[in-house]
Amino acid sequence: MRLQVSIKCTSLFTRFFSDIEEAIAEEKRIKGGSRAQEIALIEELNPNWGDLYEKEVKLW
Repeated sequence: MRLQVSIKCTSLFTRFFSDIEEAIAEEKRIKGGSRAQEIALIEELNPNWGDLYEKEVKLW
């Protein structure tokens, strides 16, 4: 039996950190908030909800 799963991921929000601990702390802070706060953060930095992968992440 074979199971194949295809998942499309969209990068809606990116932020750069020089320290991994700082990045992890920020991720926990964001995930600890409400869904409304997460949406507000995305809309503040990416109001069109465009996929940032091609524009930013892919270039790393």
